[in-house]
Amino acid sequence: MNRLLAVACLALLGAACGSGSTSAANDVESLEIDGVWVFQHANSGGDDALHSGVAEIRNDCLYVDDAVVVWHEDQIDQASQLIAGVKSGDEPEVSLPGGGTSLDEGDTPIAASITDLCPTRVVWYTRPGP
Repeated sequence: MNRLLAVACLALLGAACGSGSTSAANDVESLEIDGVWVFQHANSGGDDALHSGVAEIRNDCLYVDDAVVVWHEDQIDQASQLIAGVKSGDEPEVSLPGGGTSLDEGDTPIAASITDLCPTRVVWYTRPGP
């Protein structure tokens, strides 16, 4: 089973998340940063694909090119910087290494613990950076 599929399968096992909550079953934690929902994980693997786009805040959630990003825990500072940039009127562009899942491509359903807070059809899981 590839790493992305394993992460997606684990995400299906999770319970709903609240501010700063986590589920041991999926290792995806929801965080509220400056009034904006983001998600983080601690998984050490990941694909080498890139997801690029403009960061924006919609529905009190941070999106990059319509995808909700599940940030590696080491990259939460990058999410905070993007939030600050968007709130200051910037349209920050970003490229994120990792892998994702898309309902439009027939991939595994996205966990309700993510979509209950941030409606989406695409989730991108970043991998640890250098």
